Amino acid sequence: MGVSVSFKFDAESMARFNRGLEEFARESGWSMEYTALYTAAWLCRDTMWYTPPFVPGSWQGTTKDAYDAGKGALMRDINKIFKPMDARSKRTGPGLLLNRLATAARLGRMSDYFDAQQDAKAITFDSEVVNKIVRDPNPTRGYYKAKNYFAQYSVQDVRKMGAGLEAGELRPIHDSLRRKYKGTLKVYKPTNALGYYLVKSKGILDNYVKERLTRIGNLKAGWWRVMQTLPKPKKRGRSGSVGGIRDIAAYIKRHGGGAGYQTTNFSKENFKVVIGNLIGDMDGVATRTQAAERAILQNDVRLEIELERVIGEDVRRFNQG
Repeated sequence: MGVSVSFKFDAESMARFNRGLEEFARESGWSMEYTALYTAAWLCRDTMWYTPPFVPGSWQGTTKDAYDAGKGALMRDINKIFKPMDARSKRTGPGLLLNRLATAARLGRMSDYFDAQQDAKAITFDSEVVNKIVRDPNPTRGYYKAKNYFAQYSVQDVRKMGAGLEAGELRPIHDSLRRKYKGTLKVYKPTNALGYYLVKSKGILDNYVKERLTRIGNLKAGWWRVMQTLPKPKKRGRSGSVGGIRDIAAYIKRHGGGAGYQTTNFSKENFKVVIGNLIGDMDGVATRTQAAERAILQNDVRLEIELERVIGEDVRRFNQG
C-alpha cells in the first residue's frame, strides 16, 4: 500500500511515510483502502495549505485570508514594476519627466529634450545631478550633460518606457521579474524613477491587475479537483468526505482544477493511490516553500493523532462491555 505525489522530495521521507501508513492501517484496524484515501485527501488539502499564497506566519493557504495575502503581494509587486503615464500623483510626475529627458538625451533627440527640460524646471528631482542638468542656463550644454549622464541606460528600455507599454506587454515583463526573483519581488526596488516600466494608461494597468487577481488560487486548484474526484473512503460500513474541505475558499474552487489527476488501483493485497497536479509547482513556487514535504510531515502527525483516537474509542467500547 502507498501514496505517491508528483513532487520532488526526499525518497527516505516518502518511504518512512508509507511505512507509517501501513502501520497505521494495521494498528487501527482500518482498511488499507480507507487509510490511503483518507491520507491522499489530507495531502491534497495540506499541499494547498502550503502552496502560495498563504497567510504570513501561519501557512494558512486555503482560506479567504490567504487570498487577501496573495492580493496584497500582487499589488505590492505591480506597484514596484509599473507606473501609468497618465497618473497625476506627484511621485509619478517626476518619473515621467525623467524618462522623457533620458529618452531624448540617450537617443539624440535634442528638440524632444528641450521640450522635456522646460517642463522639468518646475520639478525637484531626487537626484541633485539631474536638477543641475535641467536648470543649466545653457540648454545646449545641459543637453550634452544629459547625454553623458544617461549614456549607460539601455536604449531598448528607454524606448519602451518613453512610449508606454500596451496591454499585451505587461505580463511578459512581470513574469520575467518573478522568475528572476524566485516568485517574490520583496527585494526588488527601482533605484530611481527610471527603474519603473511606464504603462500607456491607468486603464490598461487596472485591467491587467484585474486579470492577475482572477488567477490567484489557480496553482492550488488541481489539488481541490483531486479531493473531489477521489473515491470517498469507507470505514465500518460508512462513507464520507475527509480532507478539511470546509475551509477551502471560493478563490480556489472557481478555477475548476483541470490540472489535477488521480488514479486508484485495488487488489486483495494492495491498494494504491496516485495523486498529482500538473501546474501546482509552476516556477517552483511549491518547491521553494517545501509544500510537499510539509504536507507529508503534517500527515505523519495527523495519522498518529487519529491512531490514538481510534484506539481510544476501541478501549472505551471494550471497557463499556
